[in-house]
Amino acid sequence: IYTLSLHDALPISSLRSRPGFAPVSPMPGTRGFRVFFSAIIAMNSNDRESHLKLPLKRLLGIGAIAAIVIVIDQASKFTVRNALAIRETWTPIEALGDYFQIVHWKNTGVAFGLFPGVGWIMPFAGLVFLALIVLFYKPILNGSFSFAIAIGLQLGGAIGNLIDRLNPEIGYVVDFIWIWKYPVFNLADCAVVIGAGILLITLWKSDLAAVKKAQPLTKRSEERRVGKECRS
Repeated sequence: IYTLSLHDALPISSLRSRPGFAPVSPMPGTRGFRVFFSAIIAMNSNDRESHLKLPLKRLLGIGAIAAIVIVIDQASKFTVRNALAIRETWTPIEALGDYFQIVHWKNTGVAFGLFPGVGWIMPFAGLVFLALIVLFYKPILNGSFSFAIAIGLQLGGAIGNLIDRLNPEIGYVVDFIWIWKYPVFNLADCAVVIGAGILLITLWKSDLAAVKKAQPLTKRSEERRVGKECRS
């Protein structure tokens, strides 16, 4: 995380005037290492603390959101397991009984009961995917906080369902929300889907902002090109 964003936070051109910066004799294939270690030497403790402050806060924010999702998810499943037998239903609102019920459902598949019997693969794959996003997509750590909300929701949902599978007293994901013709699901599934939606929207907005920001630069470049052609 530190090395990915170091280049943006501390341009090498500004290091030559800093105490402790010493040029290193050029060696083929070692420029990246020389840049990195020279920057480390030139940075004082305040530079390092301010640089790491935002990523650390962002990671703590992601962890806090995930923890809230896990607590709410596990509490709801615990209540269902203790109140209802498997496939037993409860209708909170009688008038909506044909459209909404609470049912203790045994899910051995993935989200919404899809692909029964192979559900244990998906939580691990999801966690690996989220880890790769956090590590290699820099805006997660220094961009909009919507990224943290999206990743936190998805991380909490994936861990919530993984806890069910790894718990020897359960061994399956507890689903309990039935709405009309849709498959039975739980709050962890909701968190994953909502998080994915927020992530897509945030990525779209981020790309849109980048395009708008680049347009004035493109316009100025075109004006300079036209000016040069007119002078020539």
